[in-house]
Amino acid sequence: MNQYLAEVQKNYQHQLGQAALGYLKAGLELFHHYYRYPDDNTNPQVALGNLAISTELVLKTFIAGKHLTLLFKNLPLEVRVFLTSHENLPNDFSLQAFDVDLKSAKYNSVEFDECVAVFYLFFQDSKQSLQPHLRFLASARNASVHSVLPTFHRYELERAAYVSLRVYDTLESAGAIGGIHYAHSPEDNKFLATFKEERLERVRKQIEAAKEHSKKLNNRSKPLPNTLGHWENLVMTCPICGSDAIMYGDSEIGRGHNGAEVLEFRPYNYHCGGCKLTLTDLEELQLAGIPMRVERSEDKIEDFYWDRRDPYDDNLAASD
Repeated sequence: MNQYLAEVQKNYQHQLGQAALGYLKAGLELFHHYYRYPDDNTNPQVALGNLAISTELVLKTFIAGKHLTLLFKNLPLEVRVFLTSHENLPNDFSLQAFDVDLKSAKYNSVEFDECVAVFYLFFQDSKQSLQPHLRFLASARNASVHSVLPTFHRYELERAAYVSLRVYDTLESAGAIGGIHYAHSPEDNKFLATFKEERLERVRKQIEAAKEHSKKLNNRSKPLPNTLGHWENLVMTCPICGSDAIMYGDSEIGRGHNGAEVLEFRPYNYHCGGCKLTLTDLEELQLAGIPMRVERSEDKIEDFYWDRRDPYDDNLAASD
C-alpha cells in the first residue's frame, strides 16, 4: 500500500507540475509580447488567464506533495481513511472500487483561494508581501477564465507576471514542487528589474502628489473609528498630512522581546482619505516608510482568539 500511495502522489505532483510549467511559459510569452508591443492586437486577458492558471496549478503541485487529502474536496470516507491511515487498515481492505477514480482525477480539487491559504500556512514569511497580489490574481483569474475583464491596466498584467514568478521561485527554492524547474529568461529578469524601478518611481510620485494635496487641506479628515474593520484594518496617523489613514492587512500573534505573546498588525495596503496617498503592496509601504508591524496595544489577545474561534465548537457546546 505504501508503494501504491507513493506512486499515486508522485503522479499527481508530476502531472500538475508539468501543466503548471506549460501554462507559465505560455503566459509569460504572451505577457512579454504585450509588454513590448502594447498597441498590438495581443489580448492581455489571455496572458493573465494563463499566468493565473499556472499559479493555481503550481500551488496544487506543492499541496499534492504534502498530502493528497489537502488537494481534494469531498473525498469518500474510504479514500480519506486509506490516504491518512492506510498502515492501520486490515489486510483484506480493498481500494479497488476507488482505484480508477483516484488515478483518473475524478475528485474535485480545492479552489484557488484554498490553495493560497495552504501556501501561507507553510510559507508565513511570504504572506505579507504576496497577499495583495494573490488576492488580485484570484479575482482576475475568475474574470479572465469565465468572463471578460471590464477594465484593464498594464500594471495589473505586470503584477500578475510578478506574483507568478515570485510564487514559483519561493516553492522551487524550498524544493517543494517535486523537481519542477523554471529558469528565468533574460526577458523575465529585465522585467523584474524594471518592475522594481517603476515601483520606486511610482511611490515617489505618489508621495510628492500627497504632499502637494496636503497643502490644500484646511483641516485633517474626520477621525476614523479604530474598529473600522477590526482585525483586518488598523487606523494610523498619516505621516504626510496627519489625517487618520487606514492600513489593510492581518492581525497575527507574535512574540515580544521577553517571549510573551504580542498582538501585531501586519499591513499590506494603505490609504489616506486626506492627502489621497494609496499604497498597494508591502514594498510600496516600505518605500513610503510605513511600519511593517504595529503592536495592537489597545486590543486584547483574548478578544482576537475569541473572534477566531470555530463556530462549530459553539454549536457543540450549545448542544451539550
